[in-house]
Amino acid sequence: MEQRKTRQRRVEILKSAAAAFRRRGYHGASMGEIAQALHMTKGSLYYYFKSKEEILFFCHDYSLDILLGMLERVEATGAALPRSCAASSSPSSITSSTTCAGRR
Repeated sequence: MEQRKTRQRRVEILKSAAAAFRRRGYHGASMGEIAQALHMTKGSLYYYFKSKEEILFFCHDYSLDILLGMLERVEATGAALPRSCAASSSPSSITSSTTCAGRR
């Protein structure tokens, strides 16, 4: 039960951090801003992640896991990806896919 709560809290942090990174960019976002959005202290945030760089790594890791899971389901069923998550050749498709993954 405790592991589940910790995992849920880490996911909440990742989602908040992803929103801050989208709004202000990686270098513009601060640990304080991320913590404040979650109504927690920076010290509490550091309990879950060692650094902003580690948060960024796990944001990518979390999003990739979601996208790979979607791909597996599509391949298994022969269904199409949701239109909002389908890749295209434009640079904005990366943002669309990441946003889609971040909302799951």
